[in-house]
Amino acid sequence: MLCLLFLFFLIFIPIIIIAKRHLYVHEHEASIRKEIKKFDETIKSIDEITTKSDFSLSNNHLY
Repeated sequence: MLCLLFLFFLIFIPIIIIAKRHLYVHEHEASIRKEIKKFDETIKSIDEITTKSDFSLSNNHLY
C-alpha cells in the first residue's frame, strides 16, 4: 500500500508542478499586455503634449 502511495506521488507531483508553471504564465500574460498598452498610450500622450506648443504669450498672460 505504501509503495502505491509513493508511486502515485512520484507521478502526481511533477504533473502538478508543470501544470502550475503553465497556468501561472498564462494567468498574468493578459494583464501584462494591458499594462504595456496603457504605458505606451501614456507615453504617446505625454509626447503629444510636450511637442505641441499652441500657447502664445501676450501682456504676461498665457492664451
